[in-house]
Amino acid sequence: MAITIYAPVILAIGLLTTDSHIAQQRRDAPTKQEDPWDSGPPPNPKEPASWTFTDRQTSGFVEAVNAQSITLHWPERRVLKLRYDPKTGQQLSCTEERFAAVPGKQFALDATLAKGKYLNTGSPDDTYRIRDVKLGDRVLITFDRRNGIDTCKTIRIMRRPGGDVPPAPGEKPTAFHKHHEQANADQQWEEDRLPYPRKYWPSYLGQDGNFYVTPYPSDSKVIVAIPPTAPPPREIKSAVMPAVRQR
Repeated sequence: MAITIYAPVILAIGLLTTDSHIAQQRRDAPTKQEDPWDSGPPPNPKEPASWTFTDRQTSGFVEAVNAQSITLHWPERRVLKLRYDPKTGQQLSCTEERFAAVPGKQFALDATLAKGKYLNTGSPDDTYRIRDVKLGDRVLITFDRRNGIDTCKTIRIMRRPGGDVPPAPGEKPTAFHKHHEQANADQQWEEDRLPYPRKYWPSYLGQDGNFYVTPYPSDSKVIVAIPPTAPPPREIKSAVMPAVRQR
């Protein structure tokens, strides 16, 4: 079946490549085993830079969550970097890196998250509430260190293995680009090699110097947990969640 290739110069501004998605996520997987959480040296009251800081980002799989904290970890995993023919979706190459498991790290919840709400930071992607999270989700969080305590401020659900990333509560229904739609399109390609929906077709730079879009990415980065038969995300028991007044 022939694939029609489009070359919309204007649309190329809004259609990100898969490489751009990876860059936006910042930390798909820790590479520095000595500091996998980007939290720096242990907190020391005599070292102000280690005792208090603001706005760092890190990511991981949700291991535990309750009304006061969220715990992230990294399982032993393979990280696959794949290249494809963007016109056909045929795989051209695959390189693999292996990473050891990273034990869980607990982050206290900011008061707003602990109340079942979210901080309005200006990015709807980061407006997931603690009750939106499931065990097994891969998330990107922003955290501060306050008096030696690492505190989660915002949550962005990046992947929900075996499931669907839900809409972010702060996302406008009328928005053209929706984080959860993009995340699910990425995940469906990674898990099942399903072509991207038209709205989120990846772009690539052709040999003629023009940008083109197709249903297939030219590059992809896939995280595979070991063993691959890990259970899908489980619902969080409501018994450990704070009571939240419905809006």
